[in-house]
Amino acid sequence: MKSLNSFARLAFAALCLCVFASASFAVNPLSYPKGLAVDSKGNLWVANSGLNNVLEFSPGYGLQKANTITEGVSNPSGVAFDPLGNLWVANYGGGGSVSEYTAGKQITANTITNGILGPEAIAIDGVGNIWVENDYVNVTIYDSPSGFAPPTNLLRTLTPSFPVYGIAVGAGEFSWGSNTGVSFVAETPALVSASLCCDYASNDTGVALAIDAKGNIYMGNLDGSVWINSPQAYEYQLLQLSFVPSGIAIDNVRGRIYISNYNGNSISVYSTSGTLLKVIE
Repeated sequence: MKSLNSFARLAFAALCLCVFASASFAVNPLSYPKGLAVDSKGNLWVANSGLNNVLEFSPGYGLQKANTITEGVSNPSGVAFDPLGNLWVANYGGGGSVSEYTAGKQITANTITNGILGPEAIAIDGVGNIWVENDYVNVTIYDSPSGFAPPTNLLRTLTPSFPVYGIAVGAGEFSWGSNTGVSFVAETPALVSASLCCDYASNDTGVALAIDAKGNIYMGNLDGSVWINSPQAYEYQLLQLSFVPSGIAIDNVRGRIYISNYNGNSISVYSTSGTLLKVIE
């Protein structure tokens, strides 16, 4: 009996070690996630600020660990794809910069620093112009690069009323958040003449913004609510979260809304009707 008991204790100890080892390796890869973007294949990309990297998750929510980007990444705050499928990353750290990646490799010649200071958000319009919100103060807009030509041409600096929170461009609209509301203007007047004459949603703050393919503007607010402003200027509440969203991205093909939870180290996935589909953590 003694040898049998010893064997049982050894087996139990081995089981505990296996469980402990499994738990040790099941580490949450998300650390203070901020901006989000969805590529043409439905993969989700995350500005993972706490670990100075950019993560990729498949449409099935699996972490694509081999595609993690660390080169040239410093406290990333936002991510966006241009029309050619290149990834652009806004780096709050290191004095501030915007970096380009093609097939996961940094194109260092296309790094933007001119006019960049503590960028908090990034968006790219339909022709590839790069819009960057700098430390809540202003929005700088840059030429889309031609081939591998550096996009150093600063086209325009927009200075809405302080503070400027999230930004989004798409469907011909430019939108930004603030303490007093979310504003919407046509892209072209904003780009050509810095016109900020706009429509306005006064009950929103827009700390995280996204525009879908139909022109619906998703507004994540400081009170945790998520509202939608339609192209017909009809506004309605979609969600009430238990956290302040730090990033929003729309998967138009699959009808998904990704929302990052900075302090919760997680990303919530909802349907466009507001049903919770998944929590990535």
